Amino acid sequence: ALEAFKLTEAEYVARQARRQIYRDATGQIGVPARQLRACLRHAAESVPSRDRGRLRRNVASLQFTPDDIPTGRQEPDGTFGRPTLNRSSGRQGEVKQRFSWAENPVLRDLTLTLGVTVPPGGLKAEELGRLLEEAGAFHGIGAAREEGKGRFAVGACAARAEAQP
Repeated sequence: ALEAFKLTEAEYVARQARRQIYRDATGQIGVPARQLRACLRHAAESVPSRDRGRLRRNVASLQFTPDDIPTGRQEPDGTFGRPTLNRSSGRQGEVKQRFSWAENPVLRDLTLTLGVTVPPGGLKAEELGRLLEEAGAFHGIGAAREEGKGRFAVGACAARAEAQP
């Protein structure tokens, strides 16, 4: 099938990796806020059970500004390859498994700045900071976080009062 598009397998894999990046209208690479929210939700799952439900509810109510967090980059720093296991069910209910190779884009040494609006009675700034640190150190963002990719460090987390209208 690749012959019809005049692509080698390596060109196809590289093209697929480029398509996995979120871009805005200008072509700048961005990190979707929903990815960060999912990362925080996973971190909330790993806290002691007495706080777990409250943290999950509060993470769901966070508002991120902007929706797609800009990276200031037009192209990724490179790609990394990883084997993936694909499972599908056959007609008779048997499960078919096959391994394939996936290429994922890599963004290194990013500094992202975003705002997080916490509803009244929601997370305290210290709790949000600890949750972000947990999320970055142990959970990560992106397709290969189970392999240890997508980890991040929190440089600063500061609370600021909203201006009253």
